[in-house]
Amino acid sequence: MPIDPVCGIELEESLAVSDEYKGQKIFFCCDGCRKIFLKKPKKYKKNIR
Repeated sequence: MPIDPVCGIELEESLAVSDEYKGQKIFFCCDGCRKIFLKKPKKYKKNIR
């Protein structure tokens, strides 16, 4: 299961919001976390699994 890199919540892939960063699909619990990530991806990229 993917984990939101911003808040750390484990997600059900089919229910998650997703986006791509450097060719990798990333999953988020909500659009708010996606927006936070996109503003400062370097801060959260270490949390991408």
